[in-house]
Amino acid sequence: MKPTSSGSLLWQTVRSVLKGAVPLLACMGVMAVCAVLLELWPPLLLRRIVDDQLKQFNPVGLWQLAWLYLLATVAARVLAFSQSYLTAVVGQRILLRLRLLVAEHLEKLPVAYFDRTPVGDIMSRSTNDVEAVNSLFTTGVVGAITDLFRILGALIAMFVISPVLAVVAMVSMPVVFIAAEYFRRNIRLGQRGVRKAVADINSHLQETWSGARVIHVYGRSGRFLGRLLDHQRNYHRAADKAAVYFAFFPGVLEILRVMTIGAVLWVGARPALMVSQGLTVGDLAAFALLVGRLFAPIQELSQEYQVIQQALAGVERIAEVLKEEPEDRTANAAPAASTVDGRDVAGPASGHWQTCSGSDRTSSGRLFVTDLEFGYRPGVPVLKGVSLTIEPGERVAIVGRTGAGKTSLLHLIAGIYRPWRGLLEIDGLAPISLSPAQRRRLLGVVPQNVQMFPGTVRYNITLGDETLSLGELEQVLEAVGAAGWVSRLPEGIDTVLGPGGTDVSYGESQMLCLARALVYDPPLLLLDEPTSGVDAATETLLYQALRGLGGHKTLVLVSHRLSGLDDVDRVIILANGRVVQDGRPEVLAARGGWYHVFKELETLGWKVGGNS
Repeated sequence: MKPTSSGSLLWQTVRSVLKGAVPLLACMGVMAVCAVLLELWPPLLLRRIVDDQLKQFNPVGLWQLAWLYLLATVAARVLAFSQSYLTAVVGQRILLRLRLLVAEHLEKLPVAYFDRTPVGDIMSRSTNDVEAVNSLFTTGVVGAITDLFRILGALIAMFVISPVLAVVAMVSMPVVFIAAEYFRRNIRLGQRGVRKAVADINSHLQETWSGARVIHVYGRSGRFLGRLLDHQRNYHRAADKAAVYFAFFPGVLEILRVMTIGAVLWVGARPALMVSQGLTVGDLAAFALLVGRLFAPIQELSQEYQVIQQALAGVERIAEVLKEEPEDRTANAAPAASTVDGRDVAGPASGHWQTCSGSDRTSSGRLFVTDLEFGYRPGVPVLKGVSLTIEPGERVAIVGRTGAGKTSLLHLIAGIYRPWRGLLEIDGLAPISLSPAQRRRLLGVVPQNVQMFPGTVRYNITLGDETLSLGELEQVLEAVGAAGWVSRLPEGIDTVLGPGGTDVSYGESQMLCLARALVYDPPLLLLDEPTSGVDAATETLLYQALRGLGGHKTLVLVSHRLSGLDDVDRVIILANGRVVQDGRPEVLAARGGWYHVFKELETLGWKVGGNS
């Protein structure tokens, strides 16, 4: 998608929904016209009541006209209700399509967008701003068009009764529209500030509640409350500014309405004009009522202006999301392949877990990296010319101090980010170019930050993939050493976990994450600090599970410590974004250098470093 096509995409979606609702829109149009005609009937009836019935004191005719007056008013309200109902139906269809449009576009954006955009801001654009756009087509545009019809109908009726008085009434129209434009512009600016303030509040609340434990432990609740109050003050200032203009607008219009009615009656009641124009008292009464009917929709337009301005502010914020370029996973991609060393990677991912001892498939998972360069901010590279080759079945540990680029390298191998420069292939395929199903078959990832989702143990392993059988899940749980404690849960594998996995320990959550990565039996397994934050017993279980995988999987392990890495085939040391050492652990230990220094520091009780 081109950056300039975001607005057109938004309106194309709206137009497609409106095109599918042509019968409803036609009914709404007919109802609007009929409602306008019915609203014009009461002033004309009032003229007859004054001139014909009250002047001649005809009670029977007065009752008949009164009933007609009531019938016209009720019919107009019924049509208005029906129009509002149909408008809500069309609006909900637009709302659904817009939500899907934003959600689908967000799914296509690169991870870098979510790195730089607060979650609360994304949530605000996906909910509040989309809802505001819905109001544009429910109470905004439709109401404004209907009110314009009402204004036009009132003007026509006024010209029919007396062109002279209609001209007098219209003298105030330029003033009304100038005032409307002034207030509209300022209300829109105020609403734009309100939308921004709401997004800031949502972002702050999301960050606060996500880090509630840390805030509580460090006693910083007051500080975060103070920041919330700052955001609230910004919101109040923006809302007050919009409210001032919104509050003044109806009052200004009411003054103009009363002045216009007074001017019409003063001009119309002059004997010479009444004789020359053939005006009656009923005409003046009807005209005064029509002037009120003329200003009523103009006053309602002030509220609809506010709704439209809110919606347009939401449209601008949604368009900003749609301007973001979706991640292009085809550029510089390796040729598409349906198999890798005999394994099908083109079809949808499906669970075919095999115990390593019983697997007879050809080993795969060869990783080839040449002159790789990458960073999160332009001009600030994290990886600088990294080159390495990992053969199928190798067990490789990547070690380095904080900021060395270990986790960044894993992110590139996992296909989360696109390299700035260089070549990265897994069995001849660029991971960034693979579909999610292909990546799922080719590699498994265990991130450092454990993520549990609301649902059962089964769901947290399969993430909703119902093609995975219970037997496959039981085998993978056995392989990672989690079968025992899972079977002791109240409902076993179908036990519902608490929010964030609070019903299981951190180590048990890491076992489930490892099972999640292994359930599709990928040839390449990426592990980022798999034993971080666990006790010695759990660490032993995790390493036993990894050793049990045998030589049929390629393992790339990021670790902040060297303990437990004695049985890996190779250790790669990263420093300042470059490979500074690469070799077998025993060879590196005897050679000296970075590995030897890290080993000595760990012996003294120091840690090498965390992720980067």
